[in-house]
Amino acid sequence: MSSADKLAKLKVNAGGPQPELANVTSLRRRKQPQALRQVNLVKKGIQLPPESARQFELLRAEQGRKGYDLWTEAVDLLLQAHGKPPVGSDSGSSS
Repeated sequence: MSSADKLAKLKVNAGGPQPELANVTSLRRRKQPQALRQVNLVKKGIQLPPESARQFELLRAEQGRKGYDLWTEAVDLLLQAHGKPPVGSDSGSSS
């Protein structure tokens, strides 16, 4: 029996509940709009030694915070150490 014959005999279960098409959305539409996320962020890439990156990820997991919150805190501490005012955001900076 060929594949075409098997497909011809295939029965489709058409009974049962049908999805309400008005309530079905793609995953892309379910994401938050950019306006509700952090606004005016600038992407800066850095390179870390593997052990530093591992320690950062452990800290992030222990704190239960987003990485960008920790980086903002780190930049603020660096600015303060050099006599500059901190400019970090207040989103999620709980100590």
